[in-house]
Formats: sequence, C-alpha cells, structure tokens
Amino acid sequence: MMYYFYLQLTKYTLDIFSCSPMSPPEFERGVIVTYLDATFERCYVPGGMHMRLVGFAVLGLICYVIAYPLITAILLFRYSNEAFLDQLLRAQNKGNSRKENKQWDTRKLFGKLYYMFKPRKFFWIIVILMRKAMIAFTSLMFKKNPAFQLAMALFLMFTAYALQVLHRPYMSMVERPEVIRLAAERGELPAQNPEVILAKQIRAKRFKRTSLDDLDYTSKRKRDKSRESAAIYFFNYNTVESTLLGCGVLINLGKIIQDYTPTSCFVWSFACFQDFFWECSHILHSSFFIFQRVSCFHRIDFKKRITKANVILLRIAPSL
Repeated sequence: MMYYFYLQLTKYTLDIFSCSPMSPPEFERGVIVTYLDATFERCYVPGGMHMRLVGFAVLGLICYVIAYPLITAILLFRYSNEAFLDQLLRAQNKGNSRKENKQWDTRKLFGKLYYMFKPRKFFWIIVILMRKAMIAFTSLMFKKNPAFQLAMALFLMFTAYALQVLHRPYMSMVERPEVIRLAAERGELPAQNPEVILAKQIRAKRFKRTSLDDLDYTSKRKRDKSRESAAIYFFNYNTVESTLLGCGVLINLGKIIQDYTPTSCFVWSFACFQDFFWECSHILHSSFFIFQRVSCFHRIDFKKRITKANVILLRIAPSL
C-alpha cells in the first residue's frame, strides 16, 4: 500500500509547503502575506493551522517520502543476488515452496518489491519511486512558472518513457519463456533445463508463425494466430506501461502547445487526438486489469486463458 499511494501521499505532504500570495498581493508590516493553496489558510502564523501542520509534514517528508525509497534501495541491493535467483525461479514457475527455493525467506519478506520485474531488473521499483517523487516535487518547485513546470514534467515523462522502451523491465507471463532463453544463453541456467528447452520451442514457433513466407490472411487459422499475437502484445505489462507513459508525454506536450498558440487549428486538432489517445489508453488499461483479475480465479493454462479472452475483445472492438 505504501507503494501504490506514494505519489498521492507525497503530493499531500508537499502541499503543506505550497504557499502563494494573493493577487493583488497583501502586505503586513512590509512583508507579503501568503496562504496555503489547498485550504486558504494563512501561512507561518504562530499558533495557526499551517504551523501546526508543518511539523507533521516534515516528519512525513523524512520518514516516508525520503526514507521509504532509501530503505527499499538498501534492501534490494543488500539482497540483490537472492532477488535475482528468486526471479529466475519465478520465470520457470518454480520456487513456490521452501524445499525448491533457497531464497524462500527473501521472497516472503521482500518479494512484493521485485516480483513484477525481470531478474536483471529487480531494482526497477526504485526507478518508479524516483519518477513519482520528482513529479510531485515538480508540481511544488516550479508552480510560479507554469510553462517551465510543464516543460520539466514533459522531460521527466519522456525520460521515463525512453527508459521503459529501452529496458522493458516487467516480466509478463508471455515474456517468461524469453527470459529463460536469455538466461540460458548467458549461462545463468543449464541448457538442458526443461524450461529452457520449452522456451526455445516457443520462440521457434513464434518466429515461424510470424514469418513473411507463411502469412495467409485468407485463412481463418492465420487470422486467429495474428489476433493471438496482437493480444499477447497489447496485453503485455511493458506495452501497457509504455502506452500510459506515452499518454503522459502527449498530455504535457499538448498543454505546452496550447499555452503558446491557443487559437491555432493545429492545437485543437492535436487536443482532439490527445483526448482520443488518452481514452484508448484507459480502455486498454481497464480491459487489461479486468482480464488479469478474471484469470486469477481459473486454474487453467495462463496463455490459453489470456489469449482466448483477448482475441474475443479484439473481435468485438471494431464494432464498438
């Protein structure tokens, strides 16, 4: 829960320090009087509401905003080898008991910090927390200059998008065979491991299925396979994350363009495209969440389960 509410709680903590003057400014003894942006309480008045909240805000800033990412980083790098080996077992659908997992204690204690990521990207939660903290600080530090604030937010979102596309850190179920194959090539898993052999077979079938020589769009079987490939791609954790980050980049870019050319026809067309893309990302994220939750209640093969559900969605999508 600390991870999921980190951005909101960080913003609420920093809101205590967000004080602004009125327009026109109000003076008292030659000093500009400022008010809290959140509740319109006067700032830095002895015994006032703001001064009573500042102590709690400083405590939250130290114990949560700063300490939580720092402790998370220390734990992950202290147990980096254990987390790496545990994720290799998770990619093979193993390690669910103490007998077959020497890192069982690490999984039970800190597994929530790295279970979503590939073995070599077990630390990615730190990157996400840094991104959230920097976005929250941007809203406070550059509030006097909205254009610079948007530019800084655009820089942060574009950097996050580039890092996501470059590293693809999430380990979806459909990416686990590829993770196993790459681990075997690096010598991290024995080549005779059954999971390695299965991963190589899946990769060979996938390349064969998408070969240009075998494409036949008039065949129903080929159409079903292309839908399956599209479903696997669009419902991948990395694809969903990249889509949402891309929406963040477009939104910040659109706001900057609107501030400088508010009456241009290009601006309005870009805004419409931006809204359309944002709604599509919501649909993708919502459908992904629903199918992931439904899949947790059925004990059948994951790939068949998610593929059938996603293919149905892709079939009915054109009619919506």
